Amino acid sequence: LNGRMNIDAPIGELAIEQQRYDAARLREGEARAYARGMLALGTAVRHRTSGTVAGYTDIHVVPGDEDHCWQGNTIVDPAHRGRRLGTILKIENHRLLRSYRPRMRYVHTWNAEVNDHMIAINEAVGYRAVDRWIAYQKKLPGEGAR
Repeated sequence: LNGRMNIDAPIGELAIEQQRYDAARLREGEARAYARGMLALGTAVRHRTSGTVAGYTDIHVVPGDEDHCWQGNTIVDPAHRGRRLGTILKIENHRLLRSYRPRMRYVHTWNAEVNDHMIAINEAVGYRAVDRWIAYQKKLPGEGAR
């Protein structure tokens, strides 16, 4: 599912390649976060019949910050979409966050303005827009020839 993030989420006209993930890459990222003292909280749902992960979400807490944390990925496998799993995952992960950091005040996240579906989920669970960032992308001559 991590590898799908760059190709599934609507991002407007940006050209972004699919990333490749395997268990080693995920464990390496977890080890780096742990070494920095970060608390990473994740919630996943598993399809009962197949045993595959149908969706997940994560939140990252920076050491020493009891006010602000950072929503990471939220994704549901296309075969399991349309069942409100993204909303359920976020709500359950917020509950998990509260069990570890009951005084946490803000969870920050971001989405492309064209990602109406995730924006609707975020607004349904209580997020509100506070600012706008702009991403620029320039295609360089000869790009693609590697």
